[in-house]
Amino acid sequence: MKMATANVNQQITKADQVFKNGFVYTVDEANSIAEAVAIKGGIIVFVGNNEDVSAFIGADTKVTDLDGKMLMPSLFEAHGHAQGMAKNMFSVNLKGKETLEEYVEAVKGFLAEDPGAKFIAGLGWSNKVFPPSGPRKEDLDAISKDIPIAIWSEDIHSLWVNSKALAIAQITEDTVNPAAGIIERSEAGEPSGTLREGAAGRVMDALPDFTVEQYKIAIKAYQEMANFLGFTGCFDPLLFEGGNPIKAYKELAQEGELTMVFRGAYGASPELGTEQIDRFAAARTKDSVGDLFQMTTVKFFADGVIEGATAYLSEPYAAGAERPEGFTGEPIWAPEQLNETIAKAEKAGFQIHCHCIGDAATHEILDAIEFANKQNGKQNCRHAITHLQLVDPADIQRFAKLGVVGVANPYWFGKEDYFYDLQIPYLGEERANREYPFGSFLKAGVVMATASDYPVTDPLNSFFGIQCGITRTVPEEVIPFTCEDSENPKYREPLWPEERATVEEMLKSFTVSGAYANFLENETGSIKEGKYADLIVVDQNILKIPKDKIGNTKVLLTLLRGKEVFRASGKPSGILNR
Repeated sequence: MKMATANVNQQITKADQVFKNGFVYTVDEANSIAEAVAIKGGIIVFVGNNEDVSAFIGADTKVTDLDGKMLMPSLFEAHGHAQGMAKNMFSVNLKGKETLEEYVEAVKGFLAEDPGAKFIAGLGWSNKVFPPSGPRKEDLDAISKDIPIAIWSEDIHSLWVNSKALAIAQITEDTVNPAAGIIERSEAGEPSGTLREGAAGRVMDALPDFTVEQYKIAIKAYQEMANFLGFTGCFDPLLFEGGNPIKAYKELAQEGELTMVFRGAYGASPELGTEQIDRFAAARTKDSVGDLFQMTTVKFFADGVIEGATAYLSEPYAAGAERPEGFTGEPIWAPEQLNETIAKAEKAGFQIHCHCIGDAATHEILDAIEFANKQNGKQNCRHAITHLQLVDPADIQRFAKLGVVGVANPYWFGKEDYFYDLQIPYLGEERANREYPFGSFLKAGVVMATASDYPVTDPLNSFFGIQCGITRTVPEEVIPFTCEDSENPKYREPLWPEERATVEEMLKSFTVSGAYANFLENETGSIKEGKYADLIVVDQNILKIPKDKIGNTKVLLTLLRGKEVFRASGKPSGILNR
């Protein structure tokens, strides 16, 4: 790294803001370090040293002496369900509860607060609390048989329902599993109360959604949290055409209430095939408002999740999954239909964003993207595959060849209870120890962005994510919340340590690579003249502290286009405004 410098010409416009005397980590191509930054009209007009920035300081310039504090680009969440904050705010929240009894008491309490409720929705139960067949309807029936109750698992891939919810969705013992889902059943063949993947949609379609106003409140609450944590960009990967979340985003954009850049994806359904792409293309223009909210992408699910035995694997599940011998899970889309739908979306100018947990799912999506390239001619589409829990090493090279962006979840790069209680039993220890490659992607030249998948990871504390990507272990501060026996040394073992990244690589993945994934790298993601002043000041120098202390980093100031969207309460030490 070297000191960033800039030519200071004689026709200098005085800046609105100047930051000086800092450790400015630019995340440019050379990972340059500077001392000072000048901003005019929300645009960075100078990056360099303290002496040269003086020319940009006028009588009305706001000058901040960083006193050595670290200034860096703000962060970009490459896959986070921002509107999912509505589930946390307006439904029963089971996160943090650890037993069936605690779940039941929470739902009872929620109903007691609103005894006239027409239905109960919720979020947050853990698969590790239940057997592979999932929770049972009888436990919710004991709370109420008169109104539907439907509660998402914490990974939002399985739905726990009562008998009334099954009835309104007309799910009976004669209902066959949908192509993209599983209805868990009792030994007698009756629906037992857990619906996996697409099977959950039948219930959710029968229940009312949150209102536009509730989504607006939720998105604003998400922004407040995200700005506090240093984020000014988010890709929201699952929005439905004509749905209330899109309406809420549009209204907030029109009202000037967005404090982040949002990009969104329409959710594609295998039941609708290629014809849905025409609707998405027609909706795209009216659904995009200004440059802070735009619908750019189509989201595909290639499979489900390991803990629900719905991930699509190249080798069978282990015995702990309690599935038939030789069971590998199933693809959600038929290959020919998937190929044609992705090719049509690409031709219509959409990016493709694909959920892939199993190695067979990732291989299938790469095949579909390769098919689309042959149909349409190879273009700079920056399609993305996210999660990447299991990946065939040979397919990593295909990412690079096809220009596919990898979107990883470094928050999950550790051995916590899910690893020991679900992944080892479902995959076997050898496979479980080869989860979440990251360093191999970087070595192959793949652009790797990072994400929390909020509200799956909640809160989306990027600095713990950065730390996990570097150490491949669960941070000490997190162990008490994710590990039952917090003193057990097994939780401190690294997960596939060969896949560790450097601090610099992780910072890039959280900043300019997230911007790149959304065609925004010329506007944001690094500190360069001509880019937006999307910046954060943090309380410790991430490059100079011990790796296991990075998660404790606090954001002192967040700027979106030069505008302050978060400041730590009071006047943080070392930040003195003139």
